[in-house]
Amino acid sequence: MRNANPVQRNERNVGIDILRGFALLGILIMNLPQFFNPSFVYGVYGVPTGSEGADRVGDILVKLFVEGKFFTIFSFLFGLGFYIFMSRAEAKSPRPNRLYLRRITALLLIGALHFVFGWTGDILHLYGIGGLLLLLFYRRRNKTILVWIVSLVVVWFGMFGLSFIGTPEQAEKSLAEGLQLLPRMNAILENLTYPQWIDYQLRWVAPALAAFEPIFLLAILAMFLVGLYAGKRNWFSNLAANRKTIRRVWLVSLTVNAPIVAVLALLLTRSVDLGFRHEAVVTVLVQFSGITMSLLYILTFLLLLARPKPISWLRPIGYVGQMALTNYLGQTVVCIVLGTVFHLHGVGSVQAIVLSLVIYVCQVALSALWLSRFRFGPLEWLWRTVTYLAPQPLRLREKKTKELDAVADA
Repeated sequence: MRNANPVQRNERNVGIDILRGFALLGILIMNLPQFFNPSFVYGVYGVPTGSEGADRVGDILVKLFVEGKFFTIFSFLFGLGFYIFMSRAEAKSPRPNRLYLRRITALLLIGALHFVFGWTGDILHLYGIGGLLLLLFYRRRNKTILVWIVSLVVVWFGMFGLSFIGTPEQAEKSLAEGLQLLPRMNAILENLTYPQWIDYQLRWVAPALAAFEPIFLLAILAMFLVGLYAGKRNWFSNLAANRKTIRRVWLVSLTVNAPIVAVLALLLTRSVDLGFRHEAVVTVLVQFSGITMSLLYILTFLLLLARPKPISWLRPIGYVGQMALTNYLGQTVVCIVLGTVFHLHGVGSVQAIVLSLVIYVCQVALSALWLSRFRFGPLEWLWRTVTYLAPQPLRLREKKTKELDAVADA
């Protein structure tokens, strides 16, 4: 019986690591303010943030170019990674499904722990659930996968839109509830301790957002399937040869996104006012643009990575992507410390963006330093050890005690 082991350093696709590292930056910019502000009140109850000046501009830019755009890139890469993992595991291991099920179950457990003891905005538990469903599509034809992608996006968009349909009276009632809740949430966040943070997340945030979890799962699964489709079509295997095709698709994507961004800009600046449905329409369009804009970002990176120079320039963020699990959970740890020790309640969007960039630069430096000595990030090592039911060599100088077949890690 053959055994399986993770991909070796020289087998990694650096382009995927770079794109994953880029996605982590956007995720941090999006998530960080939610640790210091009652953001769920603004989103669920339609309460205006009240930001002005530079912070108002920052809010608009985040909604236009960040919100909903990066967890979808991460989801795309997960689907692509699933294909790479399964195709190589299939060639090297007699039981690839069992190997993948251990891997995805471990991720689901990590996500559940992160949800309960870290942040209810966790995405990993949804990846664990969606990842189980991915097995149903691995052997499906490309045409079938495309039909599912379109169907899931349509259903997701419809469900998300329906969740915000209401009467003026309902909108006024929701706003009144939000305005009543806002001072209480701000009081909790002003002098936060870790136990209070967990209580705030589980008592207030999680119930308020619970209804949206199945809706976001649809978007995640759709992007998983886009990544699976990209793997089946070998989009990342020979970027230079496919550059003309990628450029054509990029132009189509740009053409589609330009009017969406323009309409959103008009709505966000209140140049056009839709009355009591205004905030609901903005929210739906922002989320829908998450899929269309993320595809534009992915295609832009594919064009850049088709040339050798951009790869060398962007390689540092690839270290962050190579340790994606460690860095994603590390962002939560840093934000909780900042919120409970330094009490950064009320951070504005400009300060949040700057702080996110500072944290990210530190992650780039620390990831590069760690990977100069070790094969994997610490949590990646733990995940691999559980997946393969054997301790994996961690230090670069560490030698294997036996020869194992290599199976790709995504």
